[in-house]
Amino acid sequence: MDVVRICRANVREAVRSGKPSAVSRKRMLTADLTAGKEEKHLGFGREDSGAAKVSWAKAVDRHFRPEFINRIDEAVAFRSLDERAIKAILEPMLEEVRANLKEQYGVALEFDKAALDLVAREGFSPTLGARELRRTVERLVQAPLSDMALSGSLRKHDNWQMVRTASGLSVVPSGQS
Repeated sequence: MDVVRICRANVREAVRSGKPSAVSRKRMLTADLTAGKEEKHLGFGREDSGAAKVSWAKAVDRHFRPEFINRIDEAVAFRSLDERAIKAILEPMLEEVRANLKEQYGVALEFDKAALDLVAREGFSPTLGARELRRTVERLVQAPLSDMALSGSLRKHDNWQMVRTASGLSVVPSGQS
């Protein structure tokens, strides 16, 4: 089983390096199991109803061997991400972009609300959650900024703003949206 091989490899590496304290005995496994006709999915986005817990237990029994199930200490159901949670995940990503721009080019970047909403909406899907958010930031935010940096136009102004336009997002000098 891959999980066992990964854990063993981590332990072997820690023993070889002489730092066994670097190995955490706590591991997290996430799975989005299909329960069948009565429930579409279990795990992310499910309610904590009694019927859902029974369906979840049956799906786990069908999917995993008893030897593995006995090693699970705790099962936690996660709720679906909402707009506020997506924006909370998005904000540190955008702050990293802002910090890099300030450090490398000496320019500031702000986002208007509509631009933030678009990036959050494009980077979220009900089935994948926020997994696409990083790639969406790269595609919608970082790629246009990189093009501006390569062309030299990024240094023309000290303050930029990313705004929502009819065609998507645009980077304009602050105060000219």
